[in-house]
Amino acid sequence: MQIHVRYTRWLWIILLVGLGLRIAYALSQPTIDLFYGVDGGDSSWYLANGWGFFSGKEHGWIRNVPFYLSELPTAPFYILYAGIFQTILPEHETILVMRLIQSVIGISTAYLAFRLATILRQDARTGLIASIFIAWNPAFIIESSHIATETFYIFFVTLGLWLYIEYVVNTDAHHVRRWIILTALAFGMGTLTRAVLLLFPVGIFIHMLMLGFRHELGLWFKRGLLLLLVYTLLASTWTVYNLGMWNRVVIGSTQLMPALWRGAVENDGTPQENDALLIENPEDVRPEGCEVDCKYQTDTATYIEQINESVGGSIGVFISRRIKELS
Repeated sequence: MQIHVRYTRWLWIILLVGLGLRIAYALSQPTIDLFYGVDGGDSSWYLANGWGFFSGKEHGWIRNVPFYLSELPTAPFYILYAGIFQTILPEHETILVMRLIQSVIGISTAYLAFRLATILRQDARTGLIASIFIAWNPAFIIESSHIATETFYIFFVTLGLWLYIEYVVNTDAHHVRRWIILTALAFGMGTLTRAVLLLFPVGIFIHMLMLGFRHELGLWFKRGLLLLLVYTLLASTWTVYNLGMWNRVVIGSTQLMPALWRGAVENDGTPQENDALLIENPEDVRPEGCEVDCKYQTDTATYIEQINESVGGSIGVFISRRIKELS
């Protein structure tokens, strides 16, 4: 879709001001304190596990924060992002570089919002309003300086939606394959950032079938399969890594199976009560070699076994219980 030059100029102003606000805020915030958990958030955890990932150690401590690589509960992208700069930069410069990159990523999301809104409404003025909401919104400006996954996650999701809507739904059939692959890669990166996106491409696949329902159903079905194939190949790299390195099954993150288990059982409660339901002695599965601040996680096989026992291996029972709880 062609954008009038007048709107393009306004867009540049919006984006440059938004980028300036992000950089100014980033430079005004403390840096080294984040490594020691002074902010009270997850920053020190990401930084410690990021450092640990490139340290060659399975378990250890850095700046009084423990890391357990064999028990990582989250998707890997941000941990790698938080770790790679620590291999080449001092603490202060590490945080500055991370924040500057996230400032660019955040303002890129504002541009994608402009494109999406313009396409959906066929009106560049709507796109400008959407870009202002992202570029000048204090919440998004502040978020760009947080050592957390949200900035990248929102970017990857928005990128995937933009690619899908502009270049898959509304593109020449001769070139659609490359855009489907890029869309799948964007969603894959989103899942490797935050596993909450894990099943979202299935919804995109269903939408593609709806597009081809009256005409060319077979064509759109093949396109949907390509999307799911590329997405699965990328998103499963974390599963393959954990299986090969630590001999454990992780699908997106370790929170998937606990969520399914809580949906299957009828008497889940506090974390302590859940531990009692799952295993007899939680201390038996704490990380090997851990002496202080020990954490443990129930393995996937135990969750699967408990889910099967609870629902009798019936998906129908599981669904009915979920509906009953939600009603």
